[in-house]
Amino acid sequence: AAESVTLRLLADGTVVEEITLTEAENWKHTFTGLPRYDATDGHEIVYTLTEDPVEDYIVSIEGDTESGFVVTNTRLEPPETPPDPPATGESGDPVRSLLGMLLSFALMAGIGLSGEKKKER
Repeated sequence: AAESVTLRLLADGTVVEEITLTEAENWKHTFTGLPRYDATDGHEIVYTLTEDPVEDYIVSIEGDTESGFVVTNTRLEPPETPPDPPATGESGDPVRSLLGMLLSFALMAGIGLSGEKKKER
């Protein structure tokens, strides 16, 4: 697995926080103290999560602010190497081991929202 990953929390498309996670944190983080509503016009803020690319992994991000985000990194399989042809005069199939098992690790990111909607006048 990767040694660390960098996640970015965006509010309405703008980065508001960046964190680096490692196995030491069990690949988990909770963003806290975030406003639910925009202080300027009172609209509900849309939070999204992105991850910096991790070499040899593909990322999948699911979830939302209510249930939390789950980020799954799945290791890409190395290209298959064709088996060596059997030597002349030998019989039977060569013994092959299966390589390239998918290695995945999941990250959890919770979001704690606070605040009430700004009242219209």
